[in-house]
Amino acid sequence: TGLISLYPSLVSDGFTISYGLARPGVVLIDLYDGSGRRVKEIIRKEPSGYHRLSIKTEDLSSGIYFLRFKAGDYRRTEKLVVVR
Repeated sequence: TGLISLYPSLVSDGFTISYGLARPGVVLIDLYDGSGRRVKEIIRKEPSGYHRLSIKTEDLSSGIYFLRFKAGDYRRTEKLVVVR
């Protein structure tokens, strides 16, 4: 179980994450701005297997953001930069 990739890390309109789940469960994806304010929250119930999710960023200002991925006991944080 876990986040496999986030691409691209320098984005303008959106990015894609890929992840795998060993068993069915809830995936929580939060996006925070540089000041720590949550700007997006995605909650998905997924079957086991590999998944890909595209996330749009056209509503975000330029800056540094942090994506927090949670699935079961697995946690991972990745940095991305939005440019306009």
